[in-house]
Amino acid sequence: MQSEKIDVISAMEMVGIMLLPTDIHQRKKRGEAMTENKIIIPIWKKSNLTVEEAAAYCGIGSRKLREMSDSEFCPFVLWNGSKRLIKRRKLDEYLDNAYSI
Repeated sequence: MQSEKIDVISAMEMVGIMLLPTDIHQRKKRGEAMTENKIIIPIWKKSNLTVEEAAAYCGIGSRKLREMSDSEFCPFVLWNGSKRLIKRRKLDEYLDNAYSI
């Protein structure tokens, strides 16, 4: 029985099928890349973005985003200690309803 398992695994490897842990396999199926144990998630799939990611995502400069999110009533900012994160969906809604920034 053990030799059959080894033969099946060897056959799978020969045709290019890699056996991965379920966790990593599911992430690969969703299109998330991995480099050296770091998972890279596309910006449009993240719920919270750094200021730099948000600037690249929406085409607004990082200084302007910082200025806009300085208000304590800003609907799209999330503070994690002193780290400023931008709620992507809320930013989209804000920009959809804005006339100018």
